[in-house]
Amino acid sequence: MKLFAKNTASGFWACILFMIVSCFFIYFGIQVLILAFSLKEPIPFILTFFSSNFIILISLALLVGFSFRIVHNVKQKNSGAEKDKSDGDGG
Repeated sequence: MKLFAKNTASGFWACILFMIVSCFFIYFGIQVLILAFSLKEPIPFILTFFSSNFIILISLALLVGFSFRIVHNVKQKNSGAEKDKSDGDGG
């Protein structure tokens, strides 16, 4: 079974699950970013600041990618249903 099979319920729910996990990591990255500003030393601040931004960047990219995948699959499924409906008219 493919995890991201097109137009299947399991692929849809896998994308939803990964979007929720991605939102958690966005929240975690924001918390690390807030923590970075409480550091007194410059080197740990720079390392923590850039690592938190990296976590947020990757999580946002994954969130956007999974949401585009869901929108694309829903549009493809709807266009397939409309095509089947128009083929069945007989006119």
